[in-house]
This record gives sequence, structure tokens and C-alpha cells, in this order.
Amino acid sequence: MAQDITHRYNKAMSLHPRLLICMVLFGFLLAGCAPGALPASGSPAGNSSPTPFQPLSADTPAVPPAIWLDPAAPPALTAALPADLPRSADAASAAYRLRARIPHTGESTANGSIWVYVLAAPFPTPEDGITGTELSAAWKGSPPDGWQGVPFLLSAETLAALTVLWGEPAANAVRVLPVDQLLQTAWDEQHAWALLPFEALEPRWKVLAIDGISPLQTDFDSSTYPLTIEFALEGGSLPEGTLPAANRDPQKMTTLLMTGVTGLGRAVGARMDANGVDYPARDIGGWLRSADITHISNEVSFATDCPPSDPYQTSLRFCAQPRYFDLLTGLGVDVVELTGNHNLDWGPEAASYSLQLYREANIPVFGGAADQTAARQPALIEHHGNRLAFLGCNAAGPENAWATDDTPGAAQCGPWLEDAVNQLKSEGY
Repeated sequence: MAQDITHRYNKAMSLHPRLLICMVLFGFLLAGCAPGALPASGSPAGNSSPTPFQPLSADTPAVPPAIWLDPAAPPALTAALPADLPRSADAASAAYRLRARIPHTGESTANGSIWVYVLAAPFPTPEDGITGTELSAAWKGSPPDGWQGVPFLLSAETLAALTVLWGEPAANAVRVLPVDQLLQTAWDEQHAWALLPFEALEPRWKVLAIDGISPLQTDFDSSTYPLTIEFALEGGSLPEGTLPAANRDPQKMTTLLMTGVTGLGRAVGARMDANGVDYPARDIGGWLRSADITHISNEVSFATDCPPSDPYQTSLRFCAQPRYFDLLTGLGVDVVELTGNHNLDWGPEAASYSLQLYREANIPVFGGAADQTAARQPALIEHHGNRLAFLGCNAAGPENAWATDDTPGAAQCGPWLEDAVNQLKSEGY
């Protein structure tokens, strides 16, 4: 009987992996942030196999094993509880209470969950973040410059959770909306910001850093982040795995940095000649290398007969010195896009030589290749259970930049692209 009860209540949350995609240079693009599989809390110390619904002591009155849920508890957390675990409207009489509190550390307790919240705005928002002092002042009704008269958009649950952290907000500081209206309202108003649980993120939100800290960072530490809440279970212990340990699981996250067009020639090449091949990466190399996947769109082929770079070059025929390739490998580039219209400037030999360099470095390419068929093939990458497919094409031309049946170049856009996208999506990419 005990085993049967344990089986019924020992259900781990099963959700789709979370994919985070960051758009480099002009802001961060967040893609695929559907709630991810959440790690389970551990058992209480000294009790590796807790009895389901075990009271704290023998003196605890015999009551139905119902649980009271704090109004601050987010839907993703309450959904992790067994559906047949009775809910109680009265905290005092419930056998168990799931209560929001300020966390003692950034790690979950044996019977608790750490929930990370974010400050977010519509993706085109130019601001990148604020300070913790400014965030606290805005909650009290005194927002920083540029945000006057702009309340935080949030759900009733998030309001209750953050009230535990900061106390009651000023009357004009918040605007409570149903969860499914937050994003559209923010986009309709254009200049808006919202407070959300991490699992509610999706591509149209831009996460604003607080004191330079963002939950999107690979080195994120929730114990130093001001938007962290613990939901602690009181009254006893539930079977291991009943509660998720957190709503942010780095083992389900993938960070993708996508850069703009790169052309290692003219003034850039001249600077590399004068200051070293790694010169363009000196200030941003660590940032690019920190990503799980770093994308480069390289528009200029490497050529063995490429002349020295000339910053005053007036012709529009470009090539790159072969030794410049070390810049890409030094940055740990993971995938290269070849949709640009200058990769054939130095002829098909240079394009083929460049493809050989990418192959030898084990760097997949897409959007351009040795022939038309290969140029249409996706670059496929899997990381932390997330399956990414990269496709590209050249719509602008000129025609001599496109690959043919037997010559290299960029893939020409056409109906094939939509068909390829639909096929890849059906395969789980």
C-alpha cells in the first residue's frame, strides 16, 4: 500500500527543454523558452526514502493529507504537485503548506524550490538593464529616468511573490494582468517592462540585467540575484521528486550568440596585420567564447594569393589572408554562415579552399557550399537536448554569387527553404 501511494505521488515534472537564443550586437533574442524539465529536490537529510506525507512529529494531529498553496506559488510549480493531492483553503488546518519566503541561500532546501524571476521588456527595447537600487526604488514608486509613469506588468502570483521580497509596492508602481495578456500588452504599449517567472520567457521578451546580472548568463548565480524566491514546504516531507528544485535548469539551456556579417579585409585586415590576428576579439572574445554556440556570418573567402589588406581599397572585390582563419578558431566559432555575396570575389578556388579550412577545423557551414544541393543543407547541432537547425540563402544576388550544380557559392532563396524549415521542425529541430 505504501509503495502504491509513493508511486502515485512520486511524479517528476516533465516539460520540454528550454532553448535560449541570444542575438549579439543589437540585443538578446530569446527563443524557445517553453518551461524546461525541472530538477527534483533532494530528500531531507538522514531520510533518503521519506514516507509519503510524513508529519513532523508524532504529536501532529491526524488530518487529511491536504496541502495549502501560497497565493504567490507560480502555476509551473503548483502543476508539479500530484493532481490527487488534496488542496486546502486553510493554511492552519492543512497537513502541508507551500509558502514563499526569502531564500537563505541560492540553493533549494530538501523540501523547497528556488524560483528565479526576471525583469523583461519587449525585445526591441534599447535599455539593457538597471541597478538593484533603481529596481527597488521603482517598486516603491520612484522609477529611474526614462521609466517614469511606466508600471511593472505582472501577474497576481508574481505580485504576491515579490511582495514577500520587497513589501507592498506603491499603488502606481504595478499593473496586474492575467498571465496570457502580459506579453501582448507590453508590445502594444511598446515602452513597457514586466516581472515574470523565468519559465515564462519566450523570444519576444528581452531580459534586462540587474546590476549587470542576467539569468541568461552561463555563470549565473541565483544567490546573488535580487529576484530569487524560495517556496518552502512546511508540515512534513513529500516523496523525493515531487517538487522541482528550481525553475531554471542550466542542463536544459543552450546559449547561442549570432553575430552580424564578418569580412576580414580592408581596414579590419590592416588592423590585424598591425596589431595581431586576434585584435578584433580583444574586447569581445571572452563574451563570444562564453556561449555554448557561437555563430559567424563570414562573407569573404580566404585565398592563398590574397594581397596585403588595404584600408583605402576602393574596389569591391575582397579576400582574406589564410592566417586570419586563426581568429575564428581562437574564438571557438561553432557554425559559419556563407550566404554573403562576396565569397566568390576571388573565384571558386578561394571558396573551395575556404570550405576545406572549415572542414579541417570541424566547423559546420550553411547557406553556402561546394554546389547548389550542398548549399541548401542545414547545419545541425544538438546541445543539452536542444536540437538546432541552421538554414540560410542569398536573396539579393548577384547571380554569380549563387552556387550551381557544379560550382560553389551561396544558396539561392526559393520555395525549398519553407519546405526545409517545415521538415526540420517535424523532426524536432
